[in-house]
Amino acid sequence: MNRRDFIRNIPKLKEIYVIHSANTKLPFVFCHQETMDDYVILYTQEEPAREKAKELIAFKKPATVVRCKEKEIAQIFSSLKVLGINAVEFIGREAGEDYLVQTSEFLRWKDFSDKPEAQRPVENPGLQLSLLYFLQEYRREADAPDRGDIQGLSEEVYVNLTRSRFMLAAQPIEDGERKGQSALMLLKNKEGAAYLPLFTDLFELKRFAKDQLPKQIVGADFQRVVSILNQGEAAGVILNPSSANYPISVDKFMEIKEAFAQDEA
Repeated sequence: MNRRDFIRNIPKLKEIYVIHSANTKLPFVFCHQETMDDYVILYTQEEPAREKAKELIAFKKPATVVRCKEKEIAQIFSSLKVLGINAVEFIGREAGEDYLVQTSEFLRWKDFSDKPEAQRPVENPGLQLSLLYFLQEYRREADAPDRGDIQGLSEEVYVNLTRSRFMLAAQPIEDGERKGQSALMLLKNKEGAAYLPLFTDLFELKRFAKDQLPKQIVGADFQRVVSILNQGEAAGVILNPSSANYPISVDKFMEIKEAFAQDEA
Protein backbone atom coordinates (compact mmCIF):
# COMPACT_ATOMS: atom_id res chain seq x y z
CA MET A 1 0.00 0.00 0.00
CA ASN A 2 1.49 3.34 -1.00
CA ARG A 3 1.43 6.47 1.18
CA ARG A 4 -1.64 8.02 -0.46
CA ASP A 5 -3.69 4.84 -0.07
CA PHE A 6 -2.53 4.43 3.51
CA ILE A 7 -3.66 7.96 4.44
CA ARG A 8 -6.99 7.37 2.72
CA ASN A 9 -7.52 4.29 4.89
CA ILE A 10 -6.67 5.94 8.24
CA PRO A 11 -10.37 6.66 9.05
CA LYS A 12 -11.11 2.95 8.51
CA LEU A 13 -8.66 1.71 11.15
CA LYS A 14 -10.37 -0.64 13.61
CA GLU A 15 -7.49 -1.05 16.05
CA ILE A 16 -4.22 0.71 16.80
CA TYR A 17 -1.45 0.46 19.39
CA VAL A 18 -0.14 3.69 20.88
CA ILE A 19 3.18 4.20 22.66
CA HIS A 20 2.41 5.98 25.93
CA SER A 21 4.80 7.61 28.37
CA ALA A 22 4.47 6.17 31.86
CA ASN A 23 5.62 9.59 33.12
CA THR A 24 2.65 11.49 31.68
CA LYS A 25 -0.03 8.82 31.06
CA LEU A 26 -0.35 10.31 27.58
CA PRO A 27 1.07 9.40 24.16
CA PHE A 28 4.87 9.53 24.08
CA VAL A 29 5.85 12.59 22.06
CA PHE A 30 8.96 12.67 19.90
CA CYS A 31 10.74 15.43 17.98
CA HIS A 32 11.69 14.38 14.45
CA GLN A 33 15.41 14.97 13.95
CA GLU A 34 15.05 16.03 10.30
CA THR A 35 11.66 17.75 10.00
CA MET A 36 11.41 18.94 13.64
CA ASP A 37 7.82 17.71 13.75
CA ASP A 38 6.33 16.94 17.15
CA TYR A 39 4.87 13.49 16.60
CA VAL A 40 3.49 10.33 18.21
CA ILE A 41 3.85 6.75 16.98
CA LEU A 42 0.82 4.59 16.18
CA TYR A 43 1.08 0.92 15.19
CA THR A 44 -1.46 -1.31 13.48
CA GLN A 45 0.11 -4.42 15.05
CA GLU A 46 0.89 -5.13 18.69
CA GLU A 47 4.30 -6.82 18.52
CA PRO A 48 6.24 -3.97 16.84
CA ALA A 49 4.68 -1.57 19.35
CA ARG A 50 5.90 -3.70 22.25
CA GLU A 51 9.38 -3.86 20.73
CA LYS A 52 9.46 -0.06 20.54
CA ALA A 53 8.34 0.22 24.17
CA LYS A 54 11.13 -2.18 25.22
CA GLU A 55 13.63 -0.05 23.30
CA LEU A 56 12.52 3.08 25.14
CA ILE A 57 12.60 1.32 28.51
CA ALA A 58 16.15 0.16 27.81
CA PHE A 59 17.11 3.85 27.64
CA LYS A 60 15.28 4.47 30.93
CA LYS A 61 12.33 6.13 29.21
CA PRO A 62 9.33 4.45 30.91
CA ALA A 63 6.83 3.47 28.21
CA THR A 64 3.74 1.33 27.80
CA VAL A 65 1.61 0.13 24.90
CA VAL A 66 -2.06 1.08 24.85
CA ARG A 67 -4.48 -0.81 22.64
CA CYS A 68 -7.23 1.39 21.17
CA LYS A 69 -10.35 0.39 19.27
CA GLU A 70 -12.69 2.49 17.12
CA LYS A 71 -14.15 4.94 19.68
CA GLU A 72 -10.81 5.24 21.46
CA ILE A 73 -9.04 5.85 18.13
CA ALA A 74 -11.36 8.80 17.50
CA GLN A 75 -10.52 10.15 20.97
CA ILE A 76 -6.78 9.82 20.34
CA PHE A 77 -7.06 11.64 17.01
CA SER A 78 -9.23 14.37 18.56
CA SER A 79 -6.74 14.95 21.37
CA LEU A 80 -3.75 15.57 19.09
CA LYS A 81 -4.64 19.22 18.55
CA VAL A 82 -4.86 20.10 22.24
CA LEU A 83 -1.60 18.22 22.90
CA GLY A 84 0.20 20.40 20.34
CA ILE A 85 1.12 17.36 18.22
CA ASN A 86 1.32 18.12 14.51
CA ALA A 87 2.30 14.74 13.04
CA VAL A 88 1.83 11.00 13.45
CA GLU A 89 4.20 8.21 12.46
CA PHE A 90 2.05 5.29 11.33
CA ILE A 91 3.63 1.85 11.29
CA GLY A 92 1.49 -0.41 9.10
CA ARG A 93 1.18 -4.15 8.64
CA GLU A 94 3.27 -4.48 5.52
CA ALA A 95 7.03 -4.08 5.16
CA GLY A 96 7.89 -0.48 4.33
CA GLU A 97 4.63 0.93 5.65
CA ASP A 98 6.23 3.58 7.82
CA TYR A 99 4.74 7.00 7.12
CA LEU A 100 5.17 10.34 8.88
CA VAL A 101 1.84 12.05 8.28
CA GLN A 102 0.89 15.62 9.14
CA THR A 103 -2.31 15.74 11.20
CA SER A 104 -3.71 18.22 8.66
CA GLU A 105 -3.56 15.45 6.04
CA PHE A 106 -6.22 13.32 7.73
CA LEU A 107 -7.90 15.48 10.39
CA ARG A 108 -10.03 18.63 10.27
CA TRP A 109 -10.76 20.85 13.23
CA LYS A 110 -13.08 23.82 13.66
CA ASP A 111 -11.38 27.19 13.45
CA PHE A 112 -12.31 29.50 16.33
CA SER A 113 -9.65 32.13 15.62
CA ASP A 114 -12.26 34.71 14.58
CA LYS A 115 -14.13 34.33 17.87
CA PRO A 116 -13.53 36.50 20.95
CA GLU A 117 -11.24 34.75 23.41
CA ALA A 118 -14.07 34.17 25.90
CA GLN A 119 -16.00 32.23 23.22
CA ARG A 120 -13.13 29.96 22.19
CA PRO A 121 -12.65 26.50 23.70
CA VAL A 122 -10.05 26.43 26.46
CA GLU A 123 -7.05 24.80 24.80
CA ASN A 124 -3.36 25.17 25.63
CA PRO A 125 -1.39 23.13 23.07
CA GLY A 126 1.82 25.03 23.76
CA LEU A 127 1.65 24.32 27.48
CA GLN A 128 0.60 20.71 26.96
CA LEU A 129 3.40 19.98 24.50
CA SER A 130 6.11 21.61 26.61
CA LEU A 131 4.77 19.80 29.69
CA LEU A 132 4.95 16.43 27.90
CA TYR A 133 8.55 16.94 26.81
CA PHE A 134 9.53 18.22 30.25
CA LEU A 135 7.94 15.42 32.31
CA GLN A 136 9.18 12.69 29.97
CA GLU A 137 12.71 13.79 30.90
CA TYR A 138 12.23 15.17 34.43
CA ARG A 139 10.72 11.94 35.74
CA ARG A 140 13.40 9.70 34.29
CA GLU A 141 16.06 8.32 36.60
CA ALA A 142 18.79 10.83 37.36
CA ASP A 143 21.46 8.63 35.75
CA ALA A 144 19.44 8.01 32.58
CA PRO A 145 21.50 8.33 29.37
CA ASP A 146 21.06 11.41 27.18
CA ARG A 147 18.83 13.10 29.74
CA GLY A 148 17.39 16.32 28.33
CA ASP A 149 17.99 19.91 29.41
CA ILE A 150 15.71 19.88 32.45
CA GLN A 151 16.14 23.56 33.23
CA GLY A 152 15.48 24.65 29.65
CA LEU A 153 12.45 22.36 29.36
CA SER A 154 11.01 23.55 32.68
CA GLU A 155 11.42 27.21 31.72
CA GLU A 156 9.50 26.59 28.51
CA VAL A 157 6.68 25.13 30.62
CA TYR A 158 6.71 28.16 32.91
CA VAL A 159 6.56 30.65 30.02
CA ASN A 160 3.60 28.80 28.50
CA LEU A 161 1.95 28.55 31.92
CA THR A 162 1.82 32.35 32.23
CA ARG A 163 0.15 32.62 28.80
CA SER A 164 -2.52 30.00 29.40
CA ARG A 165 -6.22 29.92 30.25
CA PHE A 166 -7.49 27.13 32.48
CA MET A 167 -10.66 25.34 33.47
CA LEU A 168 -11.40 25.09 37.20
CA ALA A 169 -14.02 22.85 38.76
CA ALA A 170 -16.49 24.30 41.28
CA GLN A 171 -18.95 22.57 43.59
CA PRO A 172 -21.95 23.82 45.60
CA ILE A 173 -21.57 24.44 49.33
CA GLU A 174 -24.16 22.29 51.10
CA ASP A 175 -24.14 23.73 54.61
CA GLY A 176 -22.95 26.61 56.74
CA GLU A 177 -23.21 30.35 56.18
CA ARG A 178 -22.28 30.01 52.50
CA LYS A 179 -24.83 27.30 51.73
CA GLY A 180 -26.03 27.58 48.14
CA GLN A 181 -22.87 29.36 47.00
CA SER A 182 -20.02 27.69 45.12
CA ALA A 183 -16.46 26.86 46.05
CA LEU A 184 -13.56 25.87 43.84
CA MET A 185 -12.63 22.21 44.07
CA LEU A 186 -9.37 21.45 45.88
CA LEU A 187 -7.46 18.17 45.95
CA LYS A 188 -5.51 16.97 48.97
CA ASN A 189 -2.19 15.16 48.66
CA LYS A 190 -1.00 12.37 50.97
CA GLU A 191 0.20 14.92 53.51
CA GLY A 192 -3.22 16.60 53.61
CA ALA A 193 -2.17 19.77 51.76
CA ALA A 194 -4.87 21.14 49.44
CA TYR A 195 -4.01 21.96 45.83
CA LEU A 196 -6.07 23.75 43.18
CA PRO A 197 -6.42 21.53 40.08
CA LEU A 198 -5.85 23.36 36.78
CA PHE A 199 -7.22 21.71 33.65
CA THR A 200 -5.70 22.75 30.33
CA ASP A 201 -8.67 21.66 28.22
CA LEU A 202 -11.96 19.78 28.22
CA PHE A 203 -10.21 16.44 27.51
CA GLU A 204 -8.31 16.76 30.79
CA LEU A 205 -11.39 17.77 32.76
CA LYS A 206 -13.35 14.81 31.36
CA ARG A 207 -10.46 12.46 32.10
CA PHE A 208 -10.49 13.61 35.71
CA ALA A 209 -14.29 13.60 36.09
CA LYS A 210 -14.72 10.36 34.10
CA ASP A 211 -17.15 12.20 31.81
CA GLN A 212 -19.30 13.30 34.79
CA LEU A 213 -18.51 16.98 34.50
CA PRO A 214 -18.86 19.21 37.57
CA LYS A 215 -21.94 21.39 37.75
CA GLN A 216 -19.85 24.51 37.42
CA ILE A 217 -16.75 25.13 35.35
CA VAL A 218 -14.85 28.35 35.88
CA GLY A 219 -12.45 29.87 33.38
CA ALA A 220 -9.29 31.50 34.68
CA ASP A 221 -6.17 32.98 33.17
CA PHE A 222 -2.79 32.94 34.89
CA GLN A 223 -3.33 36.22 36.74
CA ARG A 224 -6.67 35.03 38.12
CA VAL A 225 -5.00 31.87 39.41
CA VAL A 226 -2.44 34.12 41.13
CA SER A 227 -5.31 36.00 42.80
CA ILE A 228 -6.93 32.75 43.95
CA LEU A 229 -3.66 31.51 45.44
CA ASN A 230 -3.19 34.83 47.24
CA GLN A 231 -6.39 34.08 49.17
CA GLY A 232 -4.37 31.46 51.04
CA GLU A 233 -6.70 28.46 50.85
CA ALA A 234 -4.46 26.31 48.63
CA ALA A 235 -0.87 25.17 49.04
CA GLY A 236 -0.39 25.38 45.29
CA VAL A 237 -1.80 24.13 42.00
CA ILE A 238 -1.70 20.76 40.31
CA LEU A 239 -1.67 20.66 36.52
CA ASN A 240 -3.91 18.03 34.91
CA PRO A 241 -4.18 15.66 37.90
CA SER A 242 -5.26 12.64 35.82
CA SER A 243 -2.33 12.74 33.39
CA ALA A 244 0.65 15.03 34.03
CA ASN A 245 -0.27 15.32 37.72
CA TYR A 246 2.32 18.08 38.15
CA PRO A 247 2.16 20.05 41.43
CA ILE A 248 3.50 23.59 41.79
CA SER A 249 3.67 25.16 45.25
CA VAL A 250 2.40 28.68 45.91
CA ASP A 251 5.95 29.93 46.41
CA LYS A 252 7.12 28.41 43.12
CA PHE A 253 4.05 29.75 41.31
CA MET A 254 4.86 33.26 42.52
CA GLU A 255 8.48 32.83 41.42
CA ILE A 256 7.20 31.87 37.96
CA LYS A 257 5.02 34.99 37.94
CA GLU A 258 7.95 37.24 38.78
CA ALA A 259 10.34 35.60 36.31
CA PHE A 260 8.17 34.82 33.31
CA ALA A 261 4.82 36.65 33.36
CA GLN A 262 4.54 39.68 31.13
CA ASP A 263 3.60 42.92 32.86
CA GLU A 264 -0.05 43.81 32.46
CA ALA A 265 -0.70 46.88 30.35
